Amino acid sequence: MRWRRAIYKALNRRGARVALAVAASAYASLKTRCACRMFYEGAWVHQYPAGIIVEPKLNLSVLSEIKQQAGDYWMYHYVPKPGEIVVDVGAGTGSETLFFSNLVGPTGCVVSIEAHPHIYSCLKEMCRRNRLNNVLCLNCAVTNCDSEVFISNSEEYLTNNIFGSQSGFSVCGRTLDEIVASLHLPRVDLLKMNIEGAERLAVAGMAMTVRMTSHVCIACHDFLADRDSKEEMRSKSTVLAFLDQHGFDIVTRVFHPKPEVRDCVYGSKRREHVTPLAQT
Repeated sequence: MRWRRAIYKALNRRGARVALAVAASAYASLKTRCACRMFYEGAWVHQYPAGIIVEPKLNLSVLSEIKQQAGDYWMYHYVPKPGEIVVDVGAGTGSETLFFSNLVGPTGCVVSIEAHPHIYSCLKEMCRRNRLNNVLCLNCAVTNCDSEVFISNSEEYLTNNIFGSQSGFSVCGRTLDEIVASLHLPRVDLLKMNIEGAERLAVAGMAMTVRMTSHVCIACHDFLADRDSKEEMRSKSTVLAFLDQHGFDIVTRVFHPKPEVRDCVYGSKRREHVTPLAQT
């Protein structure tokens, strides 16, 4: 792995990226047995026959592998249907948004929320290149109150978070209730959340939203608290108590080999607890 990172670092620069792009394109094309193209335009564009992903770093996983992983992780308990509404909190570069968009179709809607400005630009570009007209993108952090917050700017962009960051980027923090109300969403069929520990703050700002939500998939990050002694990342007990209080049947995967999957919480609202927006 170290030698791969060293080669990537050496080639991922102006004048050398062409060779890296050619090699990555050939690798993906052989892997999929279809013509694939990778190129750099301020971010890495991964062009597959079935869709396009835009990321800060070159990704050697092909779209079918990314889709399989997303399906197993985020849609293990519930798969969105045509015409449904998905709220994707912590959308990242948008690979899950792409799959959600295809599932809900032209009569459905995906609200895709990402806090980090550079990652958000990848998300927006992904939507543009794939012509995802049923996706609404928002650049903000979801938290427990409406205020400015800092999000870190680590090279490992998947780990960026809003805890203890006095550097990085200042971004708008909004509650999920305020976002849902401003968009006049009639319901939320699936709420997906992956915000690096801030999920314990986010649930404190979604008292209205939870009443109109049917299914959830929330990534908790206790495994990071255990691994790195960062107690601010511990959120699972808070999320479980919140969902139980609001009438969700909860599913977890405690025997899964990956700790991040073991900490993921899935839930489906018992029908008598679902409240449409008009009744809230």
